[in-house]
Amino acid sequence: MSVYYKNAGRRPHCPARKDQDLAKEFLGLIEGQKRKLNKENDDENEQAETPPNKYTPEEFLFIQSMSHPNKSKKWKKIFDVGLFGSYSSANSLKISYYRAVKRVKKQK
Repeated sequence: MSVYYKNAGRRPHCPARKDQDLAKEFLGLIEGQKRKLNKENDDENEQAETPPNKYTPEEFLFIQSMSHPNKSKKWKKIFDVGLFGSYSSANSLKISYYRAVKRVKKQK
């Protein structure tokens, strides 16, 4: 009994070809992710180059008015006044304040 095969005489579908197609698709995904990461890194670098100026002279004066000379500042008390909405805690306000003071000293 003779059986007729549709693809008789042709090479059967090669699994290596399927693997090549999958590898090309995977490499395309990797390249896309690399481009996305590079774009995000470029955006972050641009933002890092221009530091935001969060403080105004009035805020400096307010922080200094809430503190006493030769005594440590009461950061929790200053923060609880509620004028500093862009900070999540008294500690972040403190760190940002001293960073700004240091920046002002460097400019002089």
